[in-house]
Amino acid sequence: MIRALITLILLSATATGLAWLVDMRGGLLVNLGPYQIETSLAVAAVGTLALAVMLAMVWACIRYLVNIPQALSQYYSGRKRDKGYQAVARGMMAIGMGDRKTAERAARDAHKCLGSEPLVLLLQAQYAQLSGDRLAADRAFRSMLDLEDAKTLGLRGLFIEAQRRGEHDEALSFARQAQQVQPALPWANEALLEWHCQQEDWSQALALLQRMQKQLEKPLYRRQRAVLLTAYANSLHRTDAETALDLGQEAVKLAPDLVPATVLVAHLLMAREDLRKASRLLEACWSLAPHPDLAQAYIHLRHGDSPSDRLTRAEVLTRQTAEHSDSRYALAQCAIEARDFTRARQILSPEIANRPTTRFCLLMARLEQLEHHDPSAAQLWLARASRAPRDAAWIADGLVSDHWAAVSPVSGRLDAFAWKYPQESITARDLTDHPAPETAPVTLAAAPAAPTITPEAQKPKPKPASSVVFPLVTSPDDPGPMDRSAEDEATQSSKPAKPVHLFGG
Repeated sequence: MIRALITLILLSATATGLAWLVDMRGGLLVNLGPYQIETSLAVAAVGTLALAVMLAMVWACIRYLVNIPQALSQYYSGRKRDKGYQAVARGMMAIGMGDRKTAERAARDAHKCLGSEPLVLLLQAQYAQLSGDRLAADRAFRSMLDLEDAKTLGLRGLFIEAQRRGEHDEALSFARQAQQVQPALPWANEALLEWHCQQEDWSQALALLQRMQKQLEKPLYRRQRAVLLTAYANSLHRTDAETALDLGQEAVKLAPDLVPATVLVAHLLMAREDLRKASRLLEACWSLAPHPDLAQAYIHLRHGDSPSDRLTRAEVLTRQTAEHSDSRYALAQCAIEARDFTRARQILSPEIANRPTTRFCLLMARLEQLEHHDPSAAQLWLARASRAPRDAAWIADGLVSDHWAAVSPVSGRLDAFAWKYPQESITARDLTDHPAPETAPVTLAAAPAAPTITPEAQKPKPKPASSVVFPLVTSPDDPGPMDRSAEDEATQSSKPAKPVHLFGG
């Protein structure tokens, strides 16, 4: 609307001006040597305008003729540049598909059209890596260091190549150079953080992680900071208990389910005789992630307690998670120490009915030895423990460890250890393809009689042919089904201890 109004105003002004020239009396007299030109003002104005348009057209033609070589050069260079970028795209696709011949031809065409541009150097480096020519890849990445826009890209490539060669010091130097160019570069900061963790320089690692806070998601940042704080506190708890306690408490606030941090803080609080706070801390972490270390710390919270007191404390801890295997193990262990063998058998019965893990088999061997002083029954459970599934452990990058660590000793990755069961050699699919014969569930009675081995029983019996290589059935050293009537009597005669609240919890 505004543009239309402005156009109408300009047209009106032009028409008014022309009408003014036409109506104006007088003329224009021009003397050019022997010639004399006399005309009106309107004709003179129109002639001047026509002359200006003609001169502009002549100037445009001259300028076009002068710029023809430059225009042709720009046309052919643009066309060559387009071909070069098409070659780069074609080469990247060929590298992704693993086509080395096409990638080589594309890299050659791209270099011919574009020269040593960053994308061409990247294509050459990628082709060299695909071909296994590490020297050519290294040369291509080093060529990028001379280009301002591609310097960090070259440092990244040199960093990866140095890691592949196992030259970790050289890789670290490339990461430091990249961080100096771009302080917020994620891969460089991660490499430096990993190096500080491997050197156990936890203060520098925490400072670097603080600078990386904006680059990480909030849950990941909180978790990694809690892990670093726990590792730092572990390194100080013998020399500076106060600082270790402050670091550990901050780690617990950031990650309440981090078991090593909770256990460390609980032990430090126990050393200060702050049992109530330690018990509450352990109970809170147990409700989030039951763990044997938490149970041991809670059960042995106060020194000098009797086995019955420890059993009562175990009942308080596990009352909300009674069906968890760690709860049953802690309760059964305390019951055995308290010489409440009937209670221990009741607790262990659900666990050994299926495929008990190693620790439950060892606990059953101890129970048989202490209750009935039966070495043969204990040996049966020990033999079964040697073939039982393994218990959960701290695992990082396939490495099984008894102790938690902040970084993986294999890859150096932060927060790599996880509490889980080791992978079994026989999977569930094997069990589906080769089902095991059905066996009666194993129940526990008060005391099975020792079996009498006859010479006939010692003779091996022929086995039917089967396609199952390792059938997961009841082990040959399994104690076997027990008398359920005796178990029922033991169940009716025993009553669980009444839970109590300890330390005001």
